[in-house]
Amino acid sequence: MRASILDLSVLRVETHRIVISPGVSPPKRPEREQHEEPLSCARTGKGLLLYIGADQMGRGSEELGKKLLRGFLRTWLDSEQKPWRIIFINSGVRLTTLDGEAVEALELLAERGVEILSCGTCLEHFSLGDSLRVGRITNMYEIVETLCAAGQLISPA
Repeated sequence: MRASILDLSVLRVETHRIVISPGVSPPKRPEREQHEEPLSCARTGKGLLLYIGADQMGRGSEELGKKLLRGFLRTWLDSEQKPWRIIFINSGVRLTTLDGEAVEALELLAERGVEILSCGTCLEHFSLGDSLRVGRITNMYEIVETLCAAGQLISPA
């Protein structure tokens, strides 16, 4: 079992160029949400952030990986330090929708003041938009702001 702990004192965003051949139109960009305020990436050290990017922990047995991740979430119930927020992306959103054991642990964490956020694009991708059982839906704008604001990030791999 491996968890990544990152110091977020520096957040780098890399961009990639698209090379377009002469006579070929560049791809159209999708419409973006408009925000009145520009994106803030100020490190405020708001606290501990858990970033869950999959519905299992580790590689190998899928069944074991799901069991390990449920145990990881339940362990935070006994920890003195609680996360400020838990963000779920990609298949991790299944833990806030379909996985009854994970939902139970997350509901208890939410009752103790932990914010539970699920990526809206991810929920829609897995056709789970109407299935959220704990927390609230978020977007990439808020996810990036949260990553910037966190004092510490833990992401189980």
